[in-house]
Amino acid sequence: MANKLELPNDLFEKFSDAVINSNPVTGLTHNFYRYPARFSPEFAKQAILSFSKPEDLILDPFMGGGTTLVEALANGRNAVGVDLSPLATFVSSVKTTPLGEKSLDKILSWAENVVKITKSEKKDMPSFWAESGYQKDVPWTLRRIIELILAHIPNLPRLDQRRFAQCVLLKTSQWAIDCKEETPSVERFRKKFIEYTYESIDGMNELNDSMEEKDLLCLCVNNSSVGLEKYSQIKSLKKKPKLILTSPPYPGVHIIYHQWQVQSRKRTSAPFWIIGETNGHTSSHYTFGDYRQQHHKKYFEVALQSFSSIRKIVDDSTTVVQLIGFSDPTRQLQKYLDIMESAGFKEVALDHNRNGNIKRLWRNVPNRKWYVDVNGKYQSKEVVLVHKPA
Repeated sequence: MANKLELPNDLFEKFSDAVINSNPVTGLTHNFYRYPARFSPEFAKQAILSFSKPEDLILDPFMGGGTTLVEALANGRNAVGVDLSPLATFVSSVKTTPLGEKSLDKILSWAENVVKITKSEKKDMPSFWAESGYQKDVPWTLRRIIELILAHIPNLPRLDQRRFAQCVLLKTSQWAIDCKEETPSVERFRKKFIEYTYESIDGMNELNDSMEEKDLLCLCVNNSSVGLEKYSQIKSLKKKPKLILTSPPYPGVHIIYHQWQVQSRKRTSAPFWIIGETNGHTSSHYTFGDYRQQHHKKYFEVALQSFSSIRKIVDDSTTVVQLIGFSDPTRQLQKYLDIMESAGFKEVALDHNRNGNIKRLWRNVPNRKWYVDVNGKYQSKEVVLVHKPA
């Protein structure tokens, strides 16, 4: 019989309900950007409340859009996130950097002014981003308004204010470009930019209000989870992570983290242009290997390296909670569990079935199917895995 991690009945029920929660992502700063394959804030919150205590350190080694970090701060925990993508690091950092009332008022005043200026402004723009391909397939009218707003962001006096404004522009541009069959007018873009500025300010105020403890640590590290025990930011931490809460890349699942889809099959790297970061990598760089690779050998090699690194920075009290999906659960789940065991973690049960085996929590992902096979197969299930150091 597998070891069981005891939870009080009320916490177990709340956590189980949160796993299958299908409510839209909302609240706090969660809607600053629609990062692919986000997990539910309610799931993150209940995992944090169930497996940690106030002021504990929570680590997400594949932080993506920063859901774990936001919920950690909102619930009085310290947080560290690691991600290979500069886009993930940017978004997560903005979502977890509190801004005071004066800064938010400054940003709102700037935004309301900038949409007026850009109605008649003509300006020569830097050619680097276009020449480097970051504006490829972005409709010309949208490219121009994005360029003009970007040109005025340096007028904000503080770096955190400028990054907040960039994030609002990123969200607006995603709304206008990603998976859109029709291009919105420039006037609609301006109106949406102001709408999202107000929404983002409200979200930041909600996060500020929820953070009773103002001196919490929140660190976003732009690097691979492989070798994280060697990073100076990690080595300098005064606490061991009490909870690893994460959703790693899914084996064999086709998810595009770093580009937007333009109309049909066109892709654009415009998000990196908007945040001012270069990127020369393909999708496989962010997903442990090409999803079409037979047997996904590269994926499992990188997963083993990542969790072996994670094992080096935790102690026996740490709990690892993962939400993960598989292109072929029947074959891949056991292989993944073997990888976790090789990395130094043992699976524990929150509940057992009649035979004493682990009764895992599964969920159907609402309104989403992942493309998992060149023959047209799809998958839409995720499972919660809970581990302790062996």
